[in-house]
Amino acid sequence: MVAPEPLPASPTVGSARACATSATVFVVREVRSQGDEERLEIVQTDALTGVSVTTTFIASARIPAARVVTTVVNDGGEPVVLEAVSSLATGASGLPG
Repeated sequence: MVAPEPLPASPTVGSARACATSATVFVVREVRSQGDEERLEIVQTDALTGVSVTTTFIASARIPAARVVTTVVNDGGEPVVLEAVSSLATGASGLPG
């Protein structure tokens, strides 16, 4: 898996728009392999609310499928209303048998 270039500031991360405001900025990306899986984690944070959003792309060397998982953490001092978060799973198409 090839890591992308750093992301610019973004008003949204998937459907996590309720917490990922226009103040959300790219923090870090990490690419790592574990067994037959490769993971790309992209972290964005909103300094105004203390909310961080981590989007993890997971691909397997054994199965032609991928998952995308979004994790939202509120480290701020105030509650934040989270209206929606989306995750993705693609089917394992093209498997023999």
